[in-house]
Amino acid sequence: MSRSFRLGAANFRACFLVPCLTLLLGCAASPAGNIENSPQAAELALLYQKTPCLGICPAYDARIYTDGTVTFIGHRNVPVQDTLQFCLTKKEMKLLQKAQRELNYGSLQRAYLSQWSDVPATYITFYEEGTEVKRVKHQEGGPSELLHLQDLLHKLTMQHVAAAKAR
Repeated sequence: MSRSFRLGAANFRACFLVPCLTLLLGCAASPAGNIENSPQAAELALLYQKTPCLGICPAYDARIYTDGTVTFIGHRNVPVQDTLQFCLTKKEMKLLQKAQRELNYGSLQRAYLSQWSDVPATYITFYEEGTEVKRVKHQEGGPSELLHLQDLLHKLTMQHVAAAKAR
């Protein structure tokens, strides 16, 4: 076996194992983000998406997992236009869970649309046991509990993204 092949294989293993271990450990290794002490992998709980507009509307995706891990993908008009991973605290997760319970998302319409063409949309996809159970598109109107959940998700996400940028 040639030396260059061995170095290539070692680099491949390092490039493959480091991201895999990072994903496996996630927030479970972080006391601030560990809300469950389950040895099972965290499941997707919510997908929060904000679409762009013709102006300066923030556009990003945030995948929130049951253990508090959040994967943020910034698209436009956000502090970081990249993929970040951070952990919500136990307190933040409890706030989200409370807002979600108060919302009763099963009773929501599939869409709350605007008559205007340049209104960004906010999508919230709800998951139970890793399976999508409801997807709501919001542009205008809707119940106050939906608006509260959206505000909370946006606020928490932007706080953590700003903190990550400051590091």
